[in-house]
Amino acid sequence: RNVGKSRSQGLELELNYLVTDSLSLGLNYTFTDATLEDDFFASATSGIPSARAGERLPGSAKNSYALFVDWRHSLTAQSDIVARATHRYIGDRVNELGDDSNGVAFLPSYSITDLRASVEYDNDLTISLFADNIFNEVVVLRQFRAGSFLDLVQISRPRTVGLSVGYRF
Repeated sequence: RNVGKSRSQGLELELNYLVTDSLSLGLNYTFTDATLEDDFFASATSGIPSARAGERLPGSAKNSYALFVDWRHSLTAQSDIVARATHRYIGDRVNELGDDSNGVAFLPSYSITDLRASVEYDNDLTISLFADNIFNEVVVLRQFRAGSFLDLVQISRPRTVGLSVGYRF
C-alpha cells in the first residue's frame, strides 16, 4: 500500500585521486534525508497514525560511503591487469514504516568489502576473478513478523567467489 507524500533529499560527494598512472583512490559519500511528509494511517477507522510525518522511510540510511583502490598495469600490448578493492558502509536503517516513532530499534549499520582482479583486453573483453563480502559479514537487510512466533529475516549474501566474463558492445 502506498503511504502518500514523501520527500527524499540529500548530498552526494565523489572524490577520485590519481596517486600514480597505475594507482587511484576514491571515496563516494551520500547523505540522504528520506522522510514521510504526511501522517500515515494503516487503518482509516482508528484515527491513530501508524507513522508520523517526518519519520524516516524504510530502508533509507542517512549516511553511506564507499572507499576504493584501483590498480592497473599493462600485461601485454593488447591487455591490462586490473585490481580493485572496495569497502562499503551503509548506516542504520528503519525496518518498517512507523518504527521511528514507536521506538523500535533500527536495522544496524554494516560494512562489506569486495575484491576483484581482471584482465581487460583491447577488444572490449574482460575476464574477472572476484570475491564479494570477503569477511563473510552476516547483515540483516530486512526483518518482519510472520505470525505470532515467527520472524522472517532477509540477510546479505555470504562470501561469494566467482569468475565473470564480460564484453562491452
